[in-house]
Amino acid sequence: MHHHIQAIAENLLNRPLIAQDGLAPESIASAERMLGQRLPAPLATFYRLVGNLPQFTNAFEEFTAPEQLRNVDGLLMFLDENQGVCSWGVDAKERVFQCLNDDRFDEELDLEAFLELMLQYQVAQGSSGYYYSVTIPDDELTDLLARDGWQETVNHNGLVIHRLHGFLIWYFLDADGQNNLVYFSSLIDPPDAMKQRYCLEVL
Repeated sequence: MHHHIQAIAENLLNRPLIAQDGLAPESIASAERMLGQRLPAPLATFYRLVGNLPQFTNAFEEFTAPEQLRNVDGLLMFLDENQGVCSWGVDAKERVFQCLNDDRFDEELDLEAFLELMLQYQVAQGSSGYYYSVTIPDDELTDLLARDGWQETVNHNGLVIHRLHGFLIWYFLDADGQNNLVYFSSLIDPPDAMKQRYCLEVL
């Protein structure tokens, strides 16, 4: 059922997932016993498939280890912002909320869609991989992305990510819908032809 998480992870890694990439079912079952509840299926799938891969679990934002999951005010808290500014939790209906002090903001994504976004965002922002700025004018870039078959896989709260063969081109839109800087990120070294085509400059 949750094949999207696997497909995205394998695409970004450029290899099939293996058992050692994920946490053992026993550790997830043990965490569920401590919590006194089953984990939401997409979160259990995330841990089972990629829970041992730091490029997805803590390259930027920090996923909570299953045995440290806690319920707070009806939310299962599973993710912390890298500087501890905010956290994310999921309710019984698998709706995701960002929690900042005493405020809650509905992400307006279900848990599975949020995790699919996070897999890509961890690679986009993360510390393990290859990072460049894209130095082509926006209008040329738009044409090039369409011509080369990039898919827009994330468009949420100003974050836009395009993906092709595990490579990501991404940016944030400001309030006026403009992007100031365009980035290229991947876990695999892009070929020289790609670096030239997209005018990639090392950050």
